[in-house]
Amino acid sequence: MASHSNPATWGTYEEAVDCCRQLKLAGIGFVLTDDDDIAGYDLDNCRDKATGVVAPWAQAILDLAETYAEVSPSGTGIRMLSHGKPPKATKVDAAGIEIYATKRYLTITGDHVPGTPGSIKQAPKTYAALLARAAEFNARKAGDAGAAELPRPAAPEINRTQATAPDRRPGDFFRAVNDAALANLSSWVPSIFPAARTSAGTGGYRITSRMLGRNLQEDLSITPQGITDWGVADMGDAREGRRTALDIVQEHGGVVAIVHAALWLCEKLGRSPESFGWQDDQRDAETEALGNEIADNLDRILQGEDGVWYDAQTGEAVSVSGSPPHADVDGLAGFMFDGTVPTAPPSMLVKSLVPFEGIVFIGGQSGAGKTFIAVDLAVSLASGTSFFGLKVRERVGVVILAAEGSGTLASRVHVAREHKISTRSLPISWFPDVPDLAKLREVHALIERLRKVAKHLRREHGVRLGAVIIDTLAAAFSIEDENSNAEAAKAIRLMNLMSEKLGVVVMPVHHYGKGSDTGLRGASAWRAGADAVLSVSAERDQTSGHCSNRRLALTKSRVGPEGWSMAFGLFFVPLGADADGETYGACYVQPLNGSECRLATMPKDKKNNIPRAARVYLNAMKIVLGEKGEKLRPFGSEGQEVTAVDRADIRKEFDLSYTADGDTDEKKQDCRRKAFGRGENWVFDKKWTATREVNGRQMVWLVREPVDDPNHEQHAGQQDSPS
Repeated sequence: MASHSNPATWGTYEEAVDCCRQLKLAGIGFVLTDDDDIAGYDLDNCRDKATGVVAPWAQAILDLAETYAEVSPSGTGIRMLSHGKPPKATKVDAAGIEIYATKRYLTITGDHVPGTPGSIKQAPKTYAALLARAAEFNARKAGDAGAAELPRPAAPEINRTQATAPDRRPGDFFRAVNDAALANLSSWVPSIFPAARTSAGTGGYRITSRMLGRNLQEDLSITPQGITDWGVADMGDAREGRRTALDIVQEHGGVVAIVHAALWLCEKLGRSPESFGWQDDQRDAETEALGNEIADNLDRILQGEDGVWYDAQTGEAVSVSGSPPHADVDGLAGFMFDGTVPTAPPSMLVKSLVPFEGIVFIGGQSGAGKTFIAVDLAVSLASGTSFFGLKVRERVGVVILAAEGSGTLASRVHVAREHKISTRSLPISWFPDVPDLAKLREVHALIERLRKVAKHLRREHGVRLGAVIIDTLAAAFSIEDENSNAEAAKAIRLMNLMSEKLGVVVMPVHHYGKGSDTGLRGASAWRAGADAVLSVSAERDQTSGHCSNRRLALTKSRVGPEGWSMAFGLFFVPLGADADGETYGACYVQPLNGSECRLATMPKDKKNNIPRAARVYLNAMKIVLGEKGEKLRPFGSEGQEVTAVDRADIRKEFDLSYTADGDTDEKKQDCRRKAFGRGENWVFDKKWTATREVNGRQMVWLVREPVDDPNHEQHAGQQDSPS
């Protein structure tokens, strides 16, 4: 039988059909993997099997007619396939939708739904409609949209200004039962999960997805500190997998009502409901409504042994009080309108280079000095001193997740600090025991630890945590295939999660490909997901390992012009001698042309301004040169060596950057095609570029640097030092 996790059971379409016929199987299916570009969507329980009538909500999605759809094997649902991987899987049973991205086997019926395309296509509107429906039902579950039939009290409001014990009221019963259940797991967990395995380290239980009868990768964790269903944590679950003991009894114990779940736990705990504050004269409807509301918030507000209530996520003391119902939400809230929002410069940590938040890659070839640059940047941020002559807008704390090379960091930070500023210590911390950041649970755990580091930095140095450096990306993330855009996109999402939760800029250090001109190694999604890319390059003698002509360049920026670059050297400082009398030490980074540390400007024509198409062409060419430039001799072995790029790559980057007019995609594409031709011809006529066909490819290179700077030249003969 086919399995999504066993490639040995996979084959081509022809092989699957032959096997199906020979073995007289019911049908064939398709396995979604990280290497394909296919997504699957299920619309469950939306079709009458006898009449074929489709529910209105599902018909509205089919009416978008974006991609192939077929009747599901059960006949009661619809399955759709599209090009384009969604960022994550989503499953909302109440909404009747499932979105699959990878590691999923989908049976194929071939029972095509009339009115939908006969082939698989991009389906952005379909995906958006499904997400909207999922969000609507998740909001209902969370109590934020759609009121219940019976009146329910407002959700508890967390007041962080004063911590007081709550008044005794019916809601205390549910909280007390839940707390007691977490403290006495052995009294009830085995009754629901007889095969559950205990964990000596946590005093809790681990229930595998196989025990739960589901085909998910992660398990259900039940510990005295809390309950998390990791199997649904990153699949659109409204509470990110967090559960209470009451939830577990309802979801897996066959109990429908929250009150009955609480009473069942009382029985298992060997205590009377009254001992937890149960009032038998309460009306069942009111108690059930209150119990549901309290259960929704139990995982966020916990009571300590001291009787004080705490936020489960931050550990802060809180008080709990009722609050009036939320007012109706303004449908326009959150939308920005042209003319009402003033323009403002982008928020930057380092002027023109590093934003306050987001992801900034530090990439480069081996030996070029990536980690030295990362440490130099960390010292600049922690001290408030300039970085390559560019102003640091805010002094912040820095954490280096040193997945490799942590033993050298003390020396490197010391030398860099002494070179920049004379002080005893800076708000810099590094952590060598980096967990596998490809796992969501590890990232959440790390975020909590970094919050504690942030409090320490603020207490000791008076600064916030502003930057997290990951050295290196490959060592910190267990990525099976760096060329997989799906795996790269997942890592980008997890780094963005760190950035958003902590309010920091995340800076992964990543290797380049085989040559200095190939750009970030692996999938194109690395660069696509970055807010900025700082490229560290050097000329390296592969025989001796000697590096020279080191340079730092800004090869991508979401907020400003690209193309800034600066030569630098590494200068060794001895710190002492080891037991054998050998000198040890570290290098500091020294920019070699500080007076030129400014963003490159576009060339100016004395008679006419450069046309927009030509400006976009030159910008696109510079981006591609930084990522894919190739050393070649277009006029033979005796001719001049140049750094050139494929014209087709310039065209792709141009199309991404050029804003085209037109009311259809065809007209917009035609507008870009004509603009590319105008820009290319204008630059070529100025003799700024040259082109020649080499090995079947039309290669383009710069004849002269398009920078209006008489001092702009490559620094040669700079001092080289250990890398």
